[in-house]
Amino acid sequence: MQTRNPDWLNDPDAKKLMNTEQKIILKVCGAPILFVLMNHFGGSFVWFSKEEDGRGKRSEEIIKAVGADTAQRIAKAIGYGLVYVQMFDDVTLPARDKAIEDEFDGSNYRRLANRWGLSEDRIRKILKHKTNELRKSPIPGQLSML
Repeated sequence: MQTRNPDWLNDPDAKKLMNTEQKIILKVCGAPILFVLMNHFGGSFVWFSKEEDGRGKRSEEIIKAVGADTAQRIAKAIGYGLVYVQMFDDVTLPARDKAIEDEFDGSNYRRLANRWGLSEDRIRKILKHKTNELRKSPIPGQLSML
C-alpha cells in the first residue's frame, strides 16, 4: 500500500501546483521539511518572523515542527511575513492519479486499490475518463467501417 510520501513533492506535476513560497522551501530545505509543514499547517496561513519579532504562537509552532534554525532559514529565503501553506493532497493528488493511470492495464482495479490504499470505487472514479477513452478508441489493427 502506498502512503503519503515526501518524495512526491519533487514530482514536476506537483511542483506546478505549488505556490512560490513552497517552491522556495522545497529548494532551500528539501521535500521532508516541506512535507512536515504541509502536514502541520496545510490549508492555513503561517507567520514567519524574525526571532526577536515574537509575533505569537504560530512562530512557536513552526519552531516545534521544524526547529529554530530551519524556521529561520525558511524565513530568510521567503521573506518574513504571512505565507499560505497548501495542503499536501492539493499538490500531490494529480501526480498520484497520473501514476495510477499509467499503471492501469484495463482490468487491474483491485491491484491498484491495494497498491495505493484506496477503494476500488475510488480507483474507478480516478480512471473514469481513461476508461471512456479506451472504450471509444479503436482496437489496434482494427479497420474502420467509415
